[in-house]
Amino acid sequence: MIEAFKTIAVITSLLFTSILLSQEKKRDTLFFKYDKNYLITSKVSKDSYLIKDGYYNKGGLFFFDKKQDHYNLQPEKVLKFKKFIRSSKLFYNKKKTRKLNNRKLLNYLTDYVVIFVTKEDAKIKFIEMNTGIEIE
Repeated sequence: MIEAFKTIAVITSLLFTSILLSQEKKRDTLFFKYDKNYLITSKVSKDSYLIKDGYYNKGGLFFFDKKQDHYNLQPEKVLKFKKFIRSSKLFYNKKKTRKLNNRKLLNYLTDYVVIFVTKEDAKIKFIEMNTGIEIE
């Protein structure tokens, strides 16, 4: 009787886990050309980057943290990061003093895997990033 209960518990657990995993939302990937003039390396960590337009405003400090490097990826399209930011009416308003709305940008990017594309030693390097906001 106990063995049957254990077997049913294990099967139920496996089914529940597979249902949860199948419901996990697949995220699209955004590839951006790394722009060293628009992304500022943090003074705190060489693996953290700040956006020139978002440099510490009322909504906090928007940052990217390096998650991991990839090689040999084949993106369909690589976007220009500055153009992507500045062309969005959702999180960028050139008429305001604080042009970039960090919170709206963060909310938008959480639906995507963000990867910066750069060249290193004649190889194309893909840097997967985490996004976040630091609030003082």
